[in-house]
Amino acid sequence: MRLNSPHKISLYILAGLPVIGPKNTGVASLITKYNIGFTVSSMFEIKEAITAISDEQYQQMRLNCLQLAAVISKGGCLLNALTQIEVMRSSGQSVQNDVD
Repeated sequence: MRLNSPHKISLYILAGLPVIGPKNTGVASLITKYNIGFTVSSMFEIKEAITAISDEQYQQMRLNCLQLAAVISKGGCLLNALTQIEVMRSSGQSVQNDVD
């Protein structure tokens, strides 16, 4: 089982720090979508991935974190999720809870 902590990730984003996350998780899709860090399959890949990032790439990830932080700090992600749920319910779609 892969565990991740979306709350901890959001704290790094709010601090403007690019993140490293495990592939094939919900956090991985967030990292990739917003280009706020990188994902790895194994902890053994981290060193190589860090050394492969240029200063420009790092600064872009940092900027992306700060832009996403502005949305998160205003509750934008929560409001977006609630809106999506309301749209699904009003159209008769079932809302899945994927928490095990």
